[in-house]
Amino acid sequence: MSFFKKCGIYLAPLLVLPFVGSADLLPPCSGGQTVEVCTPSPSQDGAIAGKLIPIYHLLNISANAGREIHVTASSYENTETNFHPPRHAYDSNFSTWWSAYGRDEWLQFDFPATVSLDSVALAFHRGNERTANIRFAISNDGQHWTQIFSGTSSGSTTAMELFTFAETSLASFRIVTMGNSANDWNSIKEVLFPSLSEPTCSDGIRNQDEDGIDCGGGCEDICCSNGYEDSQLGETGIDCGGSCSPCYEGTTYYISSSMGNDANNGLTPDSCWQTIEKVNQTELQGGDAVLFRRDDTWREELVISSSGSVDSHITYSAYGSGRKPKLLASEQANGWVAVAGQHNIYRSTSTLSPPQIGSHPASIFFGEKDGSITWGRTLNSSSLPSCAGNYAVLNDEYDWCWDNAVYVYSPESPAVRYNFVEVPQRRGSITMRSHQPQEHITIDGLDLMFGVNYGYNDGWPMNYQVRGLTIRNCHIGYIGIRDAASAMWLVVWHSDLLVQNNDIHDCGRRSISYNIYTDNPSQPDGLLFENVIFENNTLHNGYHTTGFDISHGDARSSILRNFVFRNNLIYDINSDDPNGRIDDYTSMGLYLWTGAARFENFAVYNNVLKNIKQKGIAIGSTSGTHVNLQIYNNVLYGMNPNISDYRAQVHIGGNHEGLRFNNNIMYGTIDPLNYVSRGLYLSGNLNDSLKVASLDYNLYFQEYPSQQILNNYSGSYRMSQWDEYTSTTGWDENS
Repeated sequence: MSFFKKCGIYLAPLLVLPFVGSADLLPPCSGGQTVEVCTPSPSQDGAIAGKLIPIYHLLNISANAGREIHVTASSYENTETNFHPPRHAYDSNFSTWWSAYGRDEWLQFDFPATVSLDSVALAFHRGNERTANIRFAISNDGQHWTQIFSGTSSGSTTAMELFTFAETSLASFRIVTMGNSANDWNSIKEVLFPSLSEPTCSDGIRNQDEDGIDCGGGCEDICCSNGYEDSQLGETGIDCGGSCSPCYEGTTYYISSSMGNDANNGLTPDSCWQTIEKVNQTELQGGDAVLFRRDDTWREELVISSSGSVDSHITYSAYGSGRKPKLLASEQANGWVAVAGQHNIYRSTSTLSPPQIGSHPASIFFGEKDGSITWGRTLNSSSLPSCAGNYAVLNDEYDWCWDNAVYVYSPESPAVRYNFVEVPQRRGSITMRSHQPQEHITIDGLDLMFGVNYGYNDGWPMNYQVRGLTIRNCHIGYIGIRDAASAMWLVVWHSDLLVQNNDIHDCGRRSISYNIYTDNPSQPDGLLFENVIFENNTLHNGYHTTGFDISHGDARSSILRNFVFRNNLIYDINSDDPNGRIDDYTSMGLYLWTGAARFENFAVYNNVLKNIKQKGIAIGSTSGTHVNLQIYNNVLYGMNPNISDYRAQVHIGGNHEGLRFNNNIMYGTIDPLNYVSRGLYLSGNLNDSLKVASLDYNLYFQEYPSQQILNNYSGSYRMSQWDEYTSTTGWDENS
């Protein structure tokens, strides 16, 4: 076995494999001691200073109380579209979870020494929609188990729920799951052992003398603004309803597609409106809220045409129980009839427009019986597949074409084989009114899918400086056509922007697009875009940029400053898009391109990128400059082996002042027979201390020694050439 050396301690390769296997133990080097490595952290003045932290923190795996705990499971969901290992239930990240299907599945915690517990706090995925059936068992030898609890979750909250039992000593704790009130899926977002740490006002549990979760009593925050749905206070949504009602400073409007009527006043759930059209016609004020009923679906585009204020956002969110409200940009194809004289070819009799707007086509989407969704197959990304009267393109399942109607190849009637076939009909689900976008808006807890161009759109042109936008807790996916010219989940350019806790996937172009186009002659020079945070998002299954695409054009100059990318999980699937298929598209995790702009004080840290298809992190510029770019504490594991051509886990080029690249892990997995793969590639003239202020405390590894760990101005280096690299460049002396 190969070992790495950092700060005098040797680390086995298993330490940098947070995604391998069902166990997530990070073993100590010897004697059960905590493994430590040298890692930088930003000091108050933005400089990088070395200090020691546990390796599990470096890997973005929380120890939940600073303790080493071995987390395993009976099984976990690991498919092309869903990856939910046991570590996701113990990572202090509410946008991830462990899941497994079946009865008597279990999640187990083995402690490094005997501990005493009297409670455990659990947060359940979709915990406000269904009750989970659970048992707790304990063991002191890992073989003999004693049950200490049996019960169910409340079914009314996605926040942490506290379960108590008689105080007992144990070495291992097992949560046995037996499905839920809706099906046999078991999904736990987060586990916390309160007795292993002191209660605080930010531990996600109602304890101490708190009136709600982390609020009231000795905690300063009031319960109506703590960011949780406090069911014990009667809340029907996050900070809304019950004893906290109305929670919004202005007027609250309720919308239900299944129970509403636009002739109502919309002011209570019992007198709710029905349509988004009614919302679009209403002039809102700062502090107002528009709440969509959970489990309802709308097939209209929401147009935001009113602004809030700095202290009083206009909020679009949800009420009631059930699944997130769906705002779909599609219509369903129904009324399937077999085409005479053809084998397995069916035509929909639904009245639909072609899934294309202007020059931008979209795919159609098949809803499978197991709940997953499959892209319709297309010949290219620039035009719809045409039947041309002969159906030559319909040969396999998921083939489809358009000829004044939707035609598909299906082994049986699509009405029997699929839950639905969705055909995009509108640009997207939510858009700002163009010329000039609205400010101080919050979008929270909505489901946006099946747009031709986007899920959410900030509007165009980008001639203004606008502020105040929060998008959180949303699910967004299946946008456009794979490798499309324009198919993004989030098209945005607000300052004072927060994008948090979203699940974003299957967008044909970019998941998150913060692109400042400069091809509009009326756009002024010197615009400022600032104070942007992307955190705790899960972005996956991409077809150009799986994660974040931040770029600026060349025609005019601007300043983009104070951008933060932290605690995000970005991944692609290794079996996705095998080489030679028509949908063989590459994708990047994080792309920063200055164009003619100045990018100041960008920080990229605590992110995990797995199996990205082309480049995990790609940095570049034309005439612009990156100033004080900090990239630290990130893990990049593997790349897609099925796509040919050059790849790098991190590629940094362009113009820089004060680049810092510290304490990152790059673990390469690619066989050189597939293609050349590099860990870190520095292109151009990044060769002095003004351009590169710090490059150190990193960990590089290639499973195949002939692959390069680093390439820069002085040459390319493999693991066997480490000493030559460090002596030539003076970099990575502590790596």
